[in-house]
Amino acid sequence: MPGTVAANSDETLKTDWVDLGDGFVESLAVLKAGTYLRTDTGVRQVGVSAQSLQKFLQEAVEANESGILSVAYGHAALAACVKLAQRVLELEAKLRDKK
Repeated sequence: MPGTVAANSDETLKTDWVDLGDGFVESLAVLKAGTYLRTDTGVRQVGVSAQSLQKFLQEAVEANESGILSVAYGHAALAACVKLAQRVLELEAKLRDKK
């Protein structure tokens, strides 16, 4: 489909699953994020610091041959959404139990 970004994600291609951990959402909350001015292009963009993300989700950060870091935004964003959805469900269950 034109304009769609997709990658092989079939579970049969994956092993050794490791949970993102209980502190993942808290780590996201302190991730350096915002708008910034690119020093190489002079263009203002929005994003996160690869160095701050690498501290707790190193699989979403890659280094080129010069050591410049890049973020796999799609991978990181989807993992964050799933973990946040899990947290919402946990909190909703706690609220229901208090009633």
